[in-house]
Amino acid sequence: MVAATPPATQPPAPAAPAQPAAAPAPAPAALQRYSINLIEGSSEQYMRALMARHPGAPLRIQHSQRNGQDWYRMFYGEYSQADLAERALRDLPATLPSHRGRVMAL
Repeated sequence: MVAATPPATQPPAPAAPAQPAAAPAPAPAALQRYSINLIEGSSEQYMRALMARHPGAPLRIQHSQRNGQDWYRMFYGEYSQADLAERALRDLPATLPSHRGRVMAL
């Protein structure tokens, strides 16, 4: 009997070079928000009274220190675009102090 010759084996193909890992997607930029800074001053009592006279209005008070003294700012609303805040500033209720109002990025 004739012994069968084993089939020729080929050396294994070299492994494909590893693909570099994809860079992580950049984090989305934080969405910019805007609000209307109606007034600011040193009287928290005045700000709270104004809020009490407008219970349904989107008002909020921000407290900080200025020259070592308490300082308060009243904001109206929060908007995704500056032009929407500008429009809201023009359309504020007449009973809110808007003569010094300005749109600010939050």
